Amino acid sequence: MKTVKKVGGYTIIEVMIFLAVSGFMFVLAAIFISGKQASVSYRQGITAAGSAMSAVANSVANGEFPSVGNFTCTSSGVGPTFTVGNKSQGMNRGCIFLGKAVQFNPNGDPTQYNTYTIAGCQFKQCSTTYNAQPSQSLTDAMPVAVISPIDLTQTNVLEDGLAFSQAYLCNNASCSLPNPLDPIGGIVFFGSFGSVGAAIPNSESSGAQSVSVATLPPANGVNAIRSRIANTSDYTVLTSQQHIVICFKYGSTDGAVTIGGNSGQVAQTSVTYGKVAPCS
Repeated sequence: MKTVKKVGGYTIIEVMIFLAVSGFMFVLAAIFISGKQASVSYRQGITAAGSAMSAVANSVANGEFPSVGNFTCTSSGVGPTFTVGNKSQGMNRGCIFLGKAVQFNPNGDPTQYNTYTIAGCQFKQCSTTYNAQPSQSLTDAMPVAVISPIDLTQTNVLEDGLAFSQAYLCNNASCSLPNPLDPIGGIVFFGSFGSVGAAIPNSESSGAQSVSVATLPPANGVNAIRSRIANTSDYTVLTSQQHIVICFKYGSTDGAVTIGGNSGQVAQTSVTYGKVAPCS
């Protein structure tokens, strides 16, 4: 009589247990990978935001003017005015490149920010008289955002899903209550003015270019910030003790970019991964 040997196998219950355990492990792995990806995106977004602010400051220090074509800038008692023309950068006598301003959430989109190019008068109060005195301050230069006939506004998008929350001017190192929470609407980077030489009357002497930072009050929309740029009484120039904190969110995670601080380098930027005062 022939004996039939039993072949071993898995029962349906064992197969179901195996599938359940495998599925659970897959879900855990997916959550872990997703969390790691989100963490990487968050850190990349904050880092990129800090690098963008440093790039704006550096472009001002280097005198980089957006290359979008030729135009003519003339000065009058009301400030710089622009027309379509054939003068390239550096050829518009009477006008100078002053700096750039940054506005986050310009059109109700917290993932965007605008960078405005600011021009001013080369001579005090846009004087056109012979041997006029060079501008020595923002008030002298009568700054304006270059928007017409060529709009030099640059619209940028924050990277990796980062969103702007709020920006503050802080008057102490910890940026804590009761006195430092001054919300701001814009950040201005502007270059130093040449000193007036003694050898030749009213001539400007060269020197190391430094970048100063100023804040503008809250401004709702593009037109509002352009008005702020043109009104020098709205500028609050940072001291070495003050700094700006720009608050961001990645989902529910906080982060920040700081400009200035106790180092004395007003235009220096740094980033913080996680909560920092006064960001929520």
